[in-house]
Amino acid sequence: MSGDHHHNCYWQKGHWEKAWVKGHWEKKPVHHKTWHHGHWEYDHSYKWVYVPGHWEHHWVKAHWECRH
Repeated sequence: MSGDHHHNCYWQKGHWEKAWVKGHWEKKPVHHKTWHHGHWEYDHSYKWVYVPGHWEHHWVKAHWECRH
């Protein structure tokens, strides 16, 4: 049966999947609002923050799942 790989495949519907995300560092925007000469001034910068490991849900699109 050369070329016939569909006997090992099935259609996987789209679904939510839970995945573990390891702890990591992320660059987060920090917004600053200050009163200056009669008006508000807006500024932003970035700082690195540590995000601990956590579970996250993400959507997996429908696809063919093949086992070889």
